[in-house]
Amino acid sequence: MKNKELQLLAKREREVFQLLVSGQSTKQIAIELGLKSNTISTIKRNIFFKLKISTVIEAYEISKGGKNDSRKSK
Repeated sequence: MKNKELQLLAKREREVFQLLVSGQSTKQIAIELGLKSNTISTIKRNIFFKLKISTVIEAYEISKGGKNDSRKSK
């Protein structure tokens, strides 16, 4: 995770982000981290807000260093 945008995320958010972009579901992430699904959903919502994205696909693009110019206009 090299992007400046990812530096906006807290440690737990970065953890969830990595698992999310690796293809794991909310439930799988919750089990792996020993948290409730609702907690993971809240963390995902915070990640999406901080990164100004609305889909996991956009998160994946960020994780691969891609830029999504449409996010700048939001």
